[in-house]
Amino acid sequence: KKTPPEARRNQSRAVIVGHISPSVGSFRHTQLWKTEYIQRYYEIVGQFNDVVMGQLFGHIHTDEFRLVDGADKRGMNDVVGNGGGGIVAVDTPILLGPSVTPLHGNDPSFRIVKYGHIISNGGSGDTQPSHNATIPSNRDGYYRLLDYDSYRCDIRDGNAS
Repeated sequence: KKTPPEARRNQSRAVIVGHISPSVGSFRHTQLWKTEYIQRYYEIVGQFNDVVMGQLFGHIHTDEFRLVDGADKRGMNDVVGNGGGGIVAVDTPILLGPSVTPLHGNDPSFRIVKYGHIISNGGSGDTQPSHNATIPSNRDGYYRLLDYDSYRCDIRDGNAS
C-alpha cells in the first residue's frame, strides 16, 4: 500500500509479481483468493492504473491471461458474488505464466515478457515504442508491457524420437 503512492510521486512504474493470482483457477474453476482479498487487491491496483504496468503470476501451470473490466463483471460472479460487485476496472492484464515442470501433464514452458517506454506524440493519441539505449524520463511518455513470447518443449514428440 505504501509503494504505489511513492512510485506515482517519483513518476515510476511497477510490475506486480506473485505466485497465486487473484482470479479463478482453470482446472477446478474455484477462486484462488478469499473474496475480501480479491476485492481489496483490485481496489488498490485500480487506484494505481497509471503506475501498474503489469501483473505476472503463476501457479496454474498453463499459459493464460485474465482481463478485469469493472464495467463487465461476467465471469467474476463466482469470485465476488452479487454480480461481481466491488470489482474495480484494471488497465493491465494478469499474465499467468506456464510451468517449467511437467508435473500436471503439461509440457515444460516459459514466457519472456517485453516491456518498453512509449513516447506520446504531442497529445494526438498516437504512440510509438522508444528504443533508446538509456532509460528515458517517464515524463516523456510511459512504460508498458509491449508483448510476450511463450516457449514450450513438446515432451511427447521429443521422447518419440
